[in-house]
Amino acid sequence: WLVGEIWHSGKGWVNHHYFDSVMNYAYFKDPVLEFFILGICDKKNFCARIENGLAQYPIQGIKAMMNLLGSHDTIRILELAKGDVSKVKLALLFQMTFMGAPHIYYGDEIAMLGGKDPDNRRPLPWNDNQLNTHQKNLRAMVGKLATIRGENKALTRGARSTLYVDADTWVYRMGGCTPDANAVVVAVHRGDGPKTVTVPSRNYTDLWTGAGHAGGSISLSARGFILLRED
Repeated sequence: WLVGEIWHSGKGWVNHHYFDSVMNYAYFKDPVLEFFILGICDKKNFCARIENGLAQYPIQGIKAMMNLLGSHDTIRILELAKGDVSKVKLALLFQMTFMGAPHIYYGDEIAMLGGKDPDNRRPLPWNDNQLNTHQKNLRAMVGKLATIRGENKALTRGARSTLYVDADTWVYRMGGCTPDANAVVVAVHRGDGPKTVTVPSRNYTDLWTGAGHAGGSISLSARGFILLRED
């Protein structure tokens, strides 16, 4: 896997001559942080930038794209979120349920803080006794999301389609790519209050809780999400 460090469009570089993918600053990191973390990007602009990124590259490049939220050159995501872990969780949830190769900068999975370089390169606390409850919970969430992603091929190879979108909520479906890869419906809500959305009625499994779900009306808590696998 050959990846190029390009901060803008890498359209001319992702091909059989140069790179398999690039660091997806322009079409993933920037819009995702501005929408979920900073709140300075509205849904129309967010969707347009994400869609533009998907149109820039061949499909094999999109599936291999280095989708990052932070790196050694950028301010840490929790610092940008002003310590609000709930915002970080939504960004990570989106990252782990979207096409591409999720990249987690060390320490972001345990809510490390850090400003401009070199403050963003603080030593990693290796001992669990150094971590607080919020840090341990975030690490457990990231681990669970990684497991869900690994066990559901639709999240890595399936085509995405939008089912519903408004100012604070996006519901999308990652389609099954093969007969043994069931599609997954993802609903993510960045609002400060509860939200009710509707998904097609059918048999689902809630990938987070393991419970069955019939679809239809879904209640999302403030800054909540749901992952439903079509059965």
